Amino acid sequence: MCARFCTSVNCPAFSCGNTKECTQGCLGRTCSGMTCDKTATSCSQFCTNCTTERMFCSSPICKQSCKADFCHMECASTVRTCQQVCEANSTCNITCHNGTTDCQLSCNNNSICNGLPEKPKTKNLCDERTGNCTKTCTGDCGKTTLSCGDGFKECNLSCEEGCKMVCAKTVEKCVQKCIGGKPCTSVCHAASCQTIGKFHTPSSAVVCHLNNFMFVFACIMIFQLKNL
Repeated sequence: MCARFCTSVNCPAFSCGNTKECTQGCLGRTCSGMTCDKTATSCSQFCTNCTTERMFCSSPICKQSCKADFCHMECASTVRTCQQVCEANSTCNITCHNGTTDCQLSCNNNSICNGLPEKPKTKNLCDERTGNCTKTCTGDCGKTTLSCGDGFKECNLSCEEGCKMVCAKTVEKCVQKCIGGKPCTSVCHAASCQTIGKFHTPSSAVVCHLNNFMFVFACIMIFQLKNL
């Protein structure tokens, strides 16, 4: 175990590795930056009535507990569990890189917490009697799919942060709207399709399929013209 407890105004930076457990405890004023590499099994930082510099952790298990003016925690892609506990009247920020298995932020009693993406919220307003269906997704919708098909003539789909929208061939009109900077994916088999916003371009296979269709159509038209 490697541990350090700091009560001075400015403690030097703390790096830890090649041990089962790394711990830094801070009381009052400034808690210096802490770095734990992936050779440490777990890494913990406790800050009370202080302001912390960034805690950067690559260990499998990382935890930061704050009762402070400001705390900042960043977990690398090698981390399995990254947990930040923000106590009363604190301001906390957490950053989890892609690959982090479990990223947790507990925000308690008037604390201000930042870093985790907003969970996706979906809303459906569909009426089979009128044949109209409206589906929306707000927040981090990157892994969300909005689908509309049997029983509806007109579908209006809208989402944020690059979701996937699908309309079946039984739909007469399909409007798909992508909100935000990330492009969405459109799959539309409806009689009439309209996209608004940024979308991924069709794959080469789809383009090839369309080109083949146009080639066959052109050949049929030429054959018919010759027989006139």
